[in-house]
This record gives sequence, structure tokens and C-alpha cells, in this order.
Amino acid sequence: MAGIGKTELLRAWCAEQAVVTFYDLAHDSPARLRPPVRTKTSMSMVLDNVHRASTTQLDDIIGLLAQPAGPRLVLAGRWVPPRLRAGLPSAGTTEIDGSALALTEDETARLCARYGHLTPETLAEVYAVTGGWTAGAVVAATSIAGDPVGTEHHLRQLHAIGVTLHDYVVGDVLAHLSDDDRRAVADTSAVETVCAALFTALTGRPDAGRLLEDLARDRMFAVPVGERGWHRYRRLWRTALYLHAQHFEPERQRTLHRSAADWYLGHGRYREAVHHATAAGDHLLAAELSNRYRFHLIADGPLVTVTPAPSPTWPVPLTVVNRPFRQAGPVTAAAGVMSQPTAAARDAPDADVARHVVEHAAPVIAALDAGCPLEARAHLVTWLHAAQQLGPLPHARALRHSAATELQLGNLHLAAAHAGQTRRILAEHGVGGAHDDGWARIVLAAVHIQRDELTAAAEQLRGLAVDLWRTDAPLTAAEHLHHAMIEQQRGDARAALRTTRQLVETEPPSAELLYLHIQLLLANGDGADAGRCATTHAARLTDPLRRLVDANLLLAQRRAAEATETLQAFVQRTDGSVPHRIDALLLLADAAAQIGHLDHAAHLRRQAERVAAPAGIRRPFLLNAAYSLNAAYNGADPSRSARAERLPPATATLTDRELTILGLLDTLLTVSEIADALHLTDNTVKSHISGIYRKLKVHRRRDAVRLARALELL
Repeated sequence: MAGIGKTELLRAWCAEQAVVTFYDLAHDSPARLRPPVRTKTSMSMVLDNVHRASTTQLDDIIGLLAQPAGPRLVLAGRWVPPRLRAGLPSAGTTEIDGSALALTEDETARLCARYGHLTPETLAEVYAVTGGWTAGAVVAATSIAGDPVGTEHHLRQLHAIGVTLHDYVVGDVLAHLSDDDRRAVADTSAVETVCAALFTALTGRPDAGRLLEDLARDRMFAVPVGERGWHRYRRLWRTALYLHAQHFEPERQRTLHRSAADWYLGHGRYREAVHHATAAGDHLLAAELSNRYRFHLIADGPLVTVTPAPSPTWPVPLTVVNRPFRQAGPVTAAAGVMSQPTAAARDAPDADVARHVVEHAAPVIAALDAGCPLEARAHLVTWLHAAQQLGPLPHARALRHSAATELQLGNLHLAAAHAGQTRRILAEHGVGGAHDDGWARIVLAAVHIQRDELTAAAEQLRGLAVDLWRTDAPLTAAEHLHHAMIEQQRGDARAALRTTRQLVETEPPSAELLYLHIQLLLANGDGADAGRCATTHAARLTDPLRRLVDANLLLAQRRAAEATETLQAFVQRTDGSVPHRIDALLLLADAAAQIGHLDHAAHLRRQAERVAAPAGIRRPFLLNAAYSLNAAYNGADPSRSARAERLPPATATLTDRELTILGLLDTLLTVSEIADALHLTDNTVKSHISGIYRKLKVHRRRDAVRLARALELL
């Protein structure tokens, strides 16, 4: 992938090696590649820009790979030439693609710091726009540092214009394609995700599958979405192509959007059909589809569309493209070959869909908003069945709400499973930028936070920022809320308070946001502001959260008896949020401790432990200062109690690879996903896991993680 920092990384690595030969095949390489003179030290050859290698050089590289005692080769390029890929040995080769080299949010922040001070909010936006692309982060940081007042303008420009990026994409990223292939790629940039059938519908190309496979082979330009042949183009690349075409060929772009609308309509994807009809300027069609399929649209749930809008600064100077596209003929609307929607989805009368929405979806959403997850679950039983009959998108929406319900009920494993299933369904059907996908990520982040897996939670939020591009206000608010929860859990209450204060001041706050904000105000010693916030926004708090807020305020004022009275009835309920019930039990314990009833306080904390133990909930205990610090509770903190157990001495023999896998066991990744992340086979990972279990003297993943935490191996 171009601009990801491969060459700099390799040169830095070479400087640390004893014996290494570096060749840049685009500039200073010899006509023939020979191994370096053998020494007692192992030899290495670094070959950069292999995509520019000549046929002779490729033959030499393949010959070096075939030598059993040959040098260690490090090959880098924007893509792997087909001739070289065919000659790569099946074993002993490790491939690192652009996604592995992409910067994390923290690395993006450190890079941007070289060009000037940027606020945390701006850094988060830079990461969301660039997706960790090094060159893009540099462009953003330098432009913003030069004009800090115009931060928002520069980010919009980086997101939208693609002036220099278009030449870069065509001349560098897509240089290995023919003019006709590049034209086809530019045409398909009109859609968020594309499969072979949709590609053919937009371009008339019967070889769409081959071209998509070529684009995705090294994840240089296209990234597979799901397992049914859907792909999406890297965000900035797609933006550059789309806006350039929209400026120079607006009529063609409108025709492409109309073709996309027809294709989506024919496949029962009404929301995308409305979106593309609007983008085509056919507002009559968009209005007709919106009216005809209004209840289908509600059942499917909102779709966050990220088709770039024209920059308000057009016209702007444009560099002449070195490799211009050739006209590939008129845009056609060929029939797709994707599986058709279910008969129920295609033929269901609007009245049936309306009944589905009113009878099933609305009660679930209302129950969740009121903090009554058991009631929501009762309605979900019928909603899930009905949604499955309507098609994959309504089913994904129902599953997303089921994940949120199980999260409130404290069933973290089931919440994660339903959220993951939501994401898989959407990916398998090529739904990009989906509202439900975003909320599924929020549920996964919340699960990790409750388990104190903060790195994994942050990864989910980073993926949300990049994939959905922060185009949906409630989702963005939820993302920032969970970032604040992570900061709070890491002990940075001031940073968390800055985040929640901005959210409360700029958006209508949710009940969960208000609860967290008031907690943070009290933690920072600002009881007066906490009381004012509770009074101002009292109508937005559900009854359970209102009781928790009142109890927090009363305890801050040393009014333990009143706090106990406020919570006593609440903890007897078993139909509410389990994390909130744990909070209430711990607050009652604090109240008992305030008035000197330490034995009763310890009993209440043990009761909270019993509620939290089945799901492995740890967050409430970590935030309860009295629970974790007061010696009167005899070290009851579940995050510390395992230290009293007998620890197996064999843990000292864990290898580096086993420690790496042990860290990944403390996530929601499956064995196959761990294998993919480490470039290993499933059987190799299973063998390492067996070794970990044997050395830790445990038999289950959960026990291994628990003991590893006690040993501070995680």
C-alpha cells in the first residue's frame, strides 16, 4: 500500500542489523540480484518496491527463495507481482499487509505531535478520516498545524476533495491496472460496497470477479467484507476517485447512481435504493420509493451513508492525470447474480411490515429506553422470529437490540455473540456504514469495558470511528461516552470529565451519559455542579438511574440513611440492568460503612460479587474506591482475590508465543481469528493453548485468563 511507511520502517530495521543488503528496485538496484557474500552471521536481503522489479529480477528473487541455505529475504512493495506470488514457497513465508502496518490511534497522535499541538478531539478526527494511513495523517497534521483555526475546514477537505489524491491513486495505487480497469474501478466508487454482480451492473464488465480479486489480493485497494464476495474500497481512495468523476463527469455519475438504485431495488435493498436515487438527482423516484416502502425502511433500520459530497470549494486547480482513463462505453444496468431476497421480504404487504414494526420493534425499544430489559427480552422472542422471515437486514436489526438487552441483563457472553452475529449478517450482505453495525460495535465495546478489557474496547471504538466516519450523531455520542468510560476506568477522571462535559453541553444527553457525568463530577470534588446537573436533566433519567444518582449525591453529603432508603427497594428488583444493580449494592455497602456497619457492608459486597461473577463483570468494583481500598473488606475485590490461591510454578516456562496467545485469549477472538492475527494455522494455535492450559493447570479459557490476571501476566 502506498504511503504507509514501508520504506522508512525497513531502512530503520536495516540500520539495526549486523549484515543486511538493501536494494530499492525502483531506483538503485542492479540488473541481476545475487546473494551477499556468506559470513558467519546470518544474511538478509531487503528488496523494496518489488512491484517495480523487472522480469529478470523477479526470476532472481524466485531463485533465491528456492535456495535452502539462501539469505533471508524481506520483500516490500505496493502489491506482489503475480509472477512472484506464484513462486513464493508455501511454508516459511510471512505476509504483512497494509492493515497490519496502519497506524493505531495512539501512533497517529504521536506522529501528528511532530507537526504541532492538536486537541484530542482533532486527533480522533484525523484518525477517523485517514484510517491510520501514514501519508494521510501527515497531510492532515501539516495543514491543520498551519491553520489551527480552520481545523474543521482542513479535515473536511481531506475527507472530501481528493485533488492531489486522485492523481496519486491513479498514478501510483492503481498503476498496475489497465486504463479500462481503472475506469471500471472509478465507476464503482459510486457505491459504498460492491460485489461482482453490482460491479457488472454498473460497468458492464463480465470479468468483475477477477478484477475485484485483483484489487483485494494484497488489501492494497479493496478490503473483503464478509464471506460472500462483497468488498469496499479504502475510504480516501474511493473519495478521491468519486469526487474527481463527479466534478468532471456529473451526468455519468448520476447515471451510475441511478443504475445502483435499480440494482438495489431489484434485490430488495430499499434503503440503498432511496439513497442512490437521491444521489442521482431523481427526487421523484426517491420520494416514491420512500413512500411505497416506508415500513420496510423502518424495519431495516437507518443506514449511515458515506457517499462523499462535492466540495464547496470547486473549482480548484487540478494536476493533469498522467494516465488518463479511456471511455469504456456507456454505463449499463446488467442483471446481478446475487441471491435474491426472501419471498417474505419481497412480497410482504406494507400492512404486514407495519404490524411487524408496531407489534415487535417498538415495544422492545421502549422497554430498553425505560431500563426494563426483561420486558424487552419478552418482546424480542417474537420480534426475532418475525424479523428473520422479513430478511437479513431486519433480522440484523433485531439481533442488535437483543445484544443491547442481554448487555443490560448482564449476560455479557450472549450480548457479544448477538452483536457479532449482527455484524456478520451485515458483512455477508455487503451493507456498509450500517447503523446497526455501529451499535453492535458499541455493545462489544461495552462488554469489554465491563470485563476491564480496555484495549479491546478501544479497538472496537477505533473501528467504529473509521468504518462509519462519524456521520451519525447518536453513534458518535455513544462512541465518545465509551471513550470517557475507558478513561475513567484507567484512572483519568479529569480527561473523562472533559469528554462528558462537552457531550452534555452540545447534545441532548442520554440517561447513561448523565449518570457517568455526575459520577465524574463527584469524583472530581464538584458536588454542587453534580447536583445542578441532576436537577436540570432530571426528566431524562430513567427511574433506576435517578435512584443511583440520588444515592451518589446523598453519600457525597454523608447522608447514608437517606441513600439507603433510596436504594433499598431498587436492589430487590431482578428485572433491571445487572451492572446498575451491582452499583446499587456497592453504594449500599458504602452507606453501611459510613455509619459503621462494616460487617453488613462486607455482606453487601459479597452479594454484589455473586451477582457479577457469572458474567465476569469487574467495572463496578474497580470504580468503587471504598471496595478496592478499605482493608475492612478483607481483600474481597475479585480482581485481587485470586492472588491468595496457590500459583503453579510452571508459569515461568511460558514462551513468548504462549504469552502472546494468552493475551489474545483475554478477548472475544475465536481460535481462527487468533490464528489469522498471528499468521499461524488453527492447529498451531490450539497446540499453544493446550500448552498454556497445562502449564497453568487449568482446563478452560476463562480460568486461564483469570489466573493470568492474578499472576500479572496480562
